[in-house]
This record gives sequence, C-alpha cells and structure tokens, in this order.
Amino acid sequence: MKILVRARPEVSGIRATYFEADERLWCSVKERFSVSLIYSGRSEWWSRGRTLSSGPRTIDLKQPNQIHKDIRRDGPSQFQIVSFEDRVVEEAARLLGFRGAVALRRSQLDAGDPDLRALEHLHAAFRATWADALHLQTAVAEGLAAFVRQLEGAGEPRAPGAPRLKVARAVDYIHAHLTEAITLDALAGAAGLDRFHLCRAFREDMGLPPYAFALELRLARARGLLERGVGVGNVAAQLGFYDQSQLNRHFRRSIGMSPSAYARAMGAPRRVVARRARRDHGPCRAMH
Repeated sequence: MKILVRARPEVSGIRATYFEADERLWCSVKERFSVSLIYSGRSEWWSRGRTLSSGPRTIDLKQPNQIHKDIRRDGPSQFQIVSFEDRVVEEAARLLGFRGAVALRRSQLDAGDPDLRALEHLHAAFRATWADALHLQTAVAEGLAAFVRQLEGAGEPRAPGAPRLKVARAVDYIHAHLTEAITLDALAGAAGLDRFHLCRAFREDMGLPPYAFALELRLARARGLLERGVGVGNVAAQLGFYDQSQLNRHFRRSIGMSPSAYARAMGAPRRVVARRARRDHGPCRAMH
C-alpha cells in the first residue's frame, strides 16, 4: 500500500489522499464528506443498501458514518480521495442557498453527469504541484458546488443579480493585480459575490474560470515583453510565475514553443541579445 497526502494552506479543511492499493478487501466507516476518483483497477462494493461497481474515471461520493465494504477487487488499484470537513460542506451549502439536511442522495455519479467534469478537475488540481492558489481555490469552489448539488433536496443555485457587472469588477481586479498572487476570496470580494457564485458567473460570462483567464492574460503580457526583448527570467518574475520553468511549461502548452524560441521567432531586439552575449563571453575576450 502506498499513501500520499496532499494538503494546501490556501484551502483549509480540505485534503487529498492518493492510494496505490493491492487486491485485499477493505471495510471502513467514513469520517468525512469525500469524493473519490478511480485511476486504475475495478471493484464491487456495498454501501447504503446497494452494491456498486467502480472502475477507471468513476466518481464515488461518501458522507460521515457511511459504511464502505468491498465485495470484490480485480487486482491492484490507484485512486484519490478528496475529503471535506463538515464545516466546509455546510458553508458551501449555505452560500449556495441550500437549506436542507446535509446528506448525500447517492453514492456514485452516473456516466455523463454534468458535474463529473468539475469533480475530475478538483482531483487534477490537487495532483498538479504547479497549481497556484487561484487555480486550486477555483477548482475547490466549483468542485464543492458540484458536490453540494448531490445533497438531498439540493436545487440548481442561482447567482445574485447583475452578474455581468460583478464579473467585470473581477476582471478589472485581475488586470490590476496580475503580478501578484491572486486569491479567490480577494477576487470574490472585489466582485461583490461569494466565491461559488463568482466562479459560475465568471465562467458563463467569460468562457473561462478565473484562474484560466488570469493565466491567459499573463501569457499575453509575457508575449509582449518577450517581443520587446525582455529576458525570460525577468518575464517570469514580472508576471508572478513561480519560476522560469513554470512560465516555460505554460508557454509551451499555449504557443507550442519555448519563450526563448518565441522571442527569436518574433525578432526580439538584437541589442538585448548582443548585451547578454557580451556579458556571457566577456572573460574570454579579455584573454586575447
């Protein structure tokens, strides 16, 4: 058995636990609300009076005091469980306007369920060591909203009035703080929405979640700086990337080439390249 716990201070009360398990059968009582994603392996298990099957990409939902009892496992498996403290789920339900009992109405999502994507993204964000605070907080907010929709009596949450104007405020905030570490709470405060309604309204109006919009805006500014001859390391530092390797990774994904290759292709000013060359090769010239 291999276990890896992933917790981030930007999202308190939530943790992800990754498992590589053998074929032994397990019986356990759940202590937290949780959502699990199966990466490999298949199993049959009993819970809440039903026998269910899980396989790759299956999303399973659990709640406190729920019994999980394995019936069969087809060899080793890999899966991740994202668990929430009670207060996290209760706060999300309250902010989303749900006043019913905090209990799940099912233990597994059907294939094709519209909430699958948000919960898969939640898991991916915890596995991505490069994910910044805004990325992770957005994934958690959207994942929690999807989880709350699985509660007994939960309805479709509706965003408060004038969402477009509020989204515009969030966009302005991103522009003004692009070089800083933007948090979802700060963005929601600027917009005048809670973080759950902000994520939904932002995606509906802009076509992207807040973290993706901020990333694309940073990449657009990075292209402009590179075209003016600013060095890759300075570009990364000016635009709030963790380091040059993070800029390289996102740039390759977006543009299909490295930042330095893009600068050359766009004809970055030769004087910058020449100045760097003089600095790098100065000692060699001094020997002649």
